[in-house]
Amino acid sequence: MGKKHDESLWKVGIRHPFKTREDVLGFLELGSTSVVTSASYERYFTIEDKKLSHIINPKTGFPVKDDIASITVVDINSTFADAMSTALFAMGFKKAINFIQDSKTTEAVVVTPFREIYITPSLAQRFTLCDSSFRVIKTNEVIVL
Repeated sequence: MGKKHDESLWKVGIRHPFKTREDVLGFLELGSTSVVTSASYERYFTIEDKKLSHIINPKTGFPVKDDIASITVVDINSTFADAMSTALFAMGFKKAINFIQDSKTTEAVVVTPFREIYITPSLAQRFTLCDSSFRVIKTNEVIVL
């Protein structure tokens, strides 16, 4: 809650989706807000040597396709951030990016399996990348059809 005792912002790490739990892809410097990430790198199941997400597509009833490695939503309301990160992950990359672009309030960091990080402009100012093999792209600078 709030800032640290010395009035500095909190550094909240975003886990690296392709490495161990201790590895950080980048971090956000934030104050009074919630940060929630949805991904399939911790919670998944394996069938015939194929990893399947624990997040289910509500239209098909099957696990979502992993065209998003992780999605982090920042919002003052933790419940909203949790629901939004799961919903955006389930939408898939194209719909999620379009939704984020159309939204006036959703702040997000979307990591793809292709080492791209799509980030809303206001979060981009507070984000520090820790793995230079990734490319950071502001969501207002792309068109996803």
